[in-house]
Amino acid sequence: MKVLTLVLATLLGLAVGGAAYLWGELASFLEAAPDPAAGEKLVVVPAEATPVAIAELLVKEELADAGPWLSAYAEHLHPPTRVKGGEYALSRSMTPVQQFERIESGRVVTHTFVIQAGATLVEILERLESQGLGKKDELLALAKDQGFLAEQHLVAESLEGFLIADAYSLPRGMEGRALFAKLLERYRELVPDAVQEAARLRGLSPTELITLASLIEKADVLPDERRFYSAMLHNRLTAKLPLEAPAADQYGDGRELPLVIRGKVKPHRWATATRPGLPATPICSPGPESLAAASQPAPSRALFWVEREDHTHVFCEDLDCYLAESAHWKRPVSPIVNRLLKQP
Repeated sequence: MKVLTLVLATLLGLAVGGAAYLWGELASFLEAAPDPAAGEKLVVVPAEATPVAIAELLVKEELADAGPWLSAYAEHLHPPTRVKGGEYALSRSMTPVQQFERIESGRVVTHTFVIQAGATLVEILERLESQGLGKKDELLALAKDQGFLAEQHLVAESLEGFLIADAYSLPRGMEGRALFAKLLERYRELVPDAVQEAARLRGLSPTELITLASLIEKADVLPDERRFYSAMLHNRLTAKLPLEAPAADQYGDGRELPLVIRGKVKPHRWATATRPGLPATPICSPGPESLAAASQPAPSRALFWVEREDHTHVFCEDLDCYLAESAHWKRPVSPIVNRLLKQP
């Protein structure tokens, strides 16, 4: 009986000692950095990645050494957690535990993305793709998807004009809906309900306000003239005069097949030289200043403008002022004014 007790005690001691040894080996592996002098590298981690998938990714990216200890930690000792997909800065100077903690923190790397004032939707998507932040064709299809636009409470043909010119911090790996929702936060900040209501009082829908802002952005006016140019556009809309915005005409060229009615080519929907009203859609992404000018025009009744030699402008309320300034600065009379002069 004493011998049996001694044998059992010996076996138990060996088991406990073996378990303690194995635990020590595991702890040593998890708490040791593979290369304390290594620098960081960027790694894209899929959303909802499991601990096992993360371990496999770390090995694939040569951030951790393959072996039973890493597998055992991922499979048995690490509880499943919700992982935020994106790009993470990781290094072999970090222990496996630190690498897991960095990923679980959700602190993804962001990149500065600048939308230039006056850029079109296609140009913006091309830049997103060139910076590895999305795929142009997929994003363009989503930007025109009426279901997605309805989700964003936008009544428009596409996101043209709604991606406000500004600098944004964006992570890689964002799904298209989340990416656009992030960019649209700036639009909602600049066009809150109060601004939309003020636009409605002027007879403009939110999309028409953006369209007007895009015309101001592309107009050849100085920054401190934007609100006066805006007032002129507002006044022409009220007076049902053509807006004469060359940038809109250029934007529309080639976008639609020419429509021939009774032997005459009908102007495309962005034509502003001969018919009144706004173009069919915004023509570019306006900056905050142009958007502010569109929503808060100067208190002016101007209907015409004339460029001076120094590229500033005279804004005129009537034809007499316009004709006098045009003659003074030797500017040709616009086709619209010629038509008005011929009217009885």
